[in-house]
Amino acid sequence: MPLVGGKKQVIQSAPEQSLEPILGSSVIVIQPGSLNLYIGRATDTLPVCVPHCIARRHKRPGEQKRHEDAWLMRKECLNTDTEDIHTEGVRSAEDMIQVRPMSNGEYRQPTVPYEMAELNSEFDCDISNEKSNISWTKTQFDPALIVGNEALHMDPSEPYDLHWPIRHGRLHLHRGPSGSLSSVLKDLEDIWGWVIRYKLDVPLKDLKFYRAILLIPDIYNRQHIREMFDILLTRLGFSAAFMLQESVCGTFGTGASSACVVDVGDQKTSICCVEDGISQTNTRLTMDFGGSDITRCFHWLLLRCGFPYKECSLADRMDALFLQELKETYCHMDQDLCGRHGLHMNLNRPGEPVVKYTMYAGDERLLAPLGVFHPEMFGLAGEQLCHKVEMKISDPADPFDDDYLKQTMSRHEQAARAIAARKRENAEKATADQSMVEDADLDDEDTVDPSEPTDPSQPKRQEESLNTMDLSLIGIDQAILQSIERCENDDMKRRMYSCVMVIGGGLMFPGLHGWLQHLLWTQMPAAMRLSIESMDIITKTKDLDPQVICWKGAAVVSLMDTTHELWITQSEWTQLGVRILREKAMFIW
Repeated sequence: MPLVGGKKQVIQSAPEQSLEPILGSSVIVIQPGSLNLYIGRATDTLPVCVPHCIARRHKRPGEQKRHEDAWLMRKECLNTDTEDIHTEGVRSAEDMIQVRPMSNGEYRQPTVPYEMAELNSEFDCDISNEKSNISWTKTQFDPALIVGNEALHMDPSEPYDLHWPIRHGRLHLHRGPSGSLSSVLKDLEDIWGWVIRYKLDVPLKDLKFYRAILLIPDIYNRQHIREMFDILLTRLGFSAAFMLQESVCGTFGTGASSACVVDVGDQKTSICCVEDGISQTNTRLTMDFGGSDITRCFHWLLLRCGFPYKECSLADRMDALFLQELKETYCHMDQDLCGRHGLHMNLNRPGEPVVKYTMYAGDERLLAPLGVFHPEMFGLAGEQLCHKVEMKISDPADPFDDDYLKQTMSRHEQAARAIAARKRENAEKATADQSMVEDADLDDEDTVDPSEPTDPSQPKRQEESLNTMDLSLIGIDQAILQSIERCENDDMKRRMYSCVMVIGGGLMFPGLHGWLQHLLWTQMPAAMRLSIESMDIITKTKDLDPQVICWKGAAVVSLMDTTHELWITQSEWTQLGVRILREKAMFIW
């Protein structure tokens, strides 16, 4: 029965919707990442994975300057002190390797870079007679846009701009071409629509029969998330949708009820404590480094020991793919693997002969991944590289948000809150005259000035305190400790120390478990070491790729009976807009 305008009609529609059986095959789960987009039906074993990029043809070919968003190269690495920062970080990581014994009790013998360089200088490249099996994307029909892997293999000489709409887990807004909010949202709409149409074989006109789940970061921009949600319900035309936070999905994907979730992606690392499906706000922390920074660091380390491919450029897309494959093949975090090791590399560039390189590398294979514990190795210099929960900014689309409620609060309510706030402060002091202070506060109840900006604004000051904390980059071991220590009570802290879960595709190296357990156990509070029975470091679970654990968790949630009330329909979104998120979201909007 069609809905008639009016708030009462919208509220009555929820029970009718909850009675409808929801088929998993009609639910599409979307996890947009900085590097890859994971998307698929909730009943699929694995999602479709495509590079989250788009190439757009110039409107005036030959007249426009070509633009390509950077991948491995970052502006934070172009500072004058980058080299010094990197060198200092490498030295710290080398010291860390030397003080930790191997499994046999002995200590590693370090390799010397200049000795490796002398040895590698004797090797020459071998140009094969075979042609590369990789080819440039064909554009003879001049398509207006190209998505995913085809866009990644676009010939740089073609009149196309390459865009990555999400960088470091956030919308990639910049001053360059197509860097506005509307342009980035259009890129997302076209990428998602193309993948749904051509990879999932779902015509866009049929999306009115489908529902969508959108995975969002733990720390997010409300305006940006609202616009992304609008893409699903308004532009693409899904019948209903709801949002889930990635850390919460991670716990559902592994089956853990409580865990400290460490999500290491290509360009960001997020840490958050999750208790019974709820992301603990004060424990959220995001840092702007990930797998691509390890790749760039590995390249720097190889250069110091005589990397034979001298023309390798971080700004070149094909070279970036080559370095990415090299890192995934040879890097590790196994303390027992020491000494020099031969690296055999095949350079495949479209339309060119295959070039074979050989070199030796030593501790460089271990040092690069250890950069997550010493982020100085990444050579990043700049502000806003670490993020915590921000103060809520008033949303003009939601006239009844928290700011509005605070401003329209009655004087009596403000006075009552002021008194309660004073009581809490006095109780924490635990002084001898505590009872006298509390009595004085009660006596002054009728004379409290509600306009006083201190006590009524205490929740706001608590939010501000999160932002004024030290936001410099720290290792993930320190970030985990800091996140857990911000839990509400000791019982929750014990549960978080007992289960630390690492997900995402940025840190899938053998030996991670041992390093993380060693660093956390030696640095955690002594009282916690005595109170917890064991510390489980989960890096692999149920034979499932860590890259798709969040997506799989969201698929599991979509099939649960308790999620019926979470769905936001098109009509609800059209009539109530962002206000409905405060009512139905699983997290505090």
